[in-house]
Amino acid sequence: YKGLTLTAVKAGVTDEDLEAELENLKGQYPAEVTGRAAKLGDVANIDYVGTKDGEAFSGGTAEGFDLALGSGTFIDGFEDGVVGMNVGEEKDLNLTFPENYKSADLAGQEVVFHVTLNAIKNAEETAIDDALAKRAMDDENATLDQLRSQVESNFFNEAGSELLNQAIENSKVTCDPDAVDDMYDQLVTTYTAYAGQYGMELEEFLSMFLQTDKAGLRATAENLVKQEMVLNAIIEAEGIKATDEEKEKLAQ
Repeated sequence: YKGLTLTAVKAGVTDEDLEAELENLKGQYPAEVTGRAAKLGDVANIDYVGTKDGEAFSGGTAEGFDLALGSGTFIDGFEDGVVGMNVGEEKDLNLTFPENYKSADLAGQEVVFHVTLNAIKNAEETAIDDALAKRAMDDENATLDQLRSQVESNFFNEAGSELLNQAIENSKVTCDPDAVDDMYDQLVTTYTAYAGQYGMELEEFLSMFLQTDKAGLRATAENLVKQEMVLNAIIEAEGIKATDEEKEKLAQ
């Protein structure tokens, strides 16, 4: 784990690097806009309940869901139905699932989505300011300077990942199969919940958002276990101890 080769970080993080990342954060944490109806390109925060023959169906209900209008995330007609709604408005969308939909119970079926528009957000109408920092850092006292510092530190975290992967490759690791199974189960539980928010099955979600499948997810689980084992071995070899001050900083 010593004498590794580092390529992930340049001599320094430039202002252009920081500004590009802040632009990305605008898209991840857009500001709310008021005084107009939802339009394509907005992120609509919605509650929705999907029913078939008057009964709610599995995966068809969510609260506080951020939907990018125009992304094609939901079935045809859903996003178009939200366009033109105003904050606080409720609306019924009479839609039909595609014939090739993965759920046999819903394929080709007529359904009704009752939608409530909670808020409208738009990245293009978002400023890079203290308000962005508060949203991105989930801290009402955060400032733009603090966000810039955090963004800069994230560039160096990429270097840490590269070095850790090298250390793993240089190590002989025998994973406990039970530990891998436990990690895999945690990942499946997490991503199944994410998939449900999009009304998708796990396999569909993994393919669309992570470009992987269940076999790839198990490989990820094994690598995570290896990371923990290698880090523990380095900690023991180096006699590393966490100070109270370091624990407090991480807790904060």
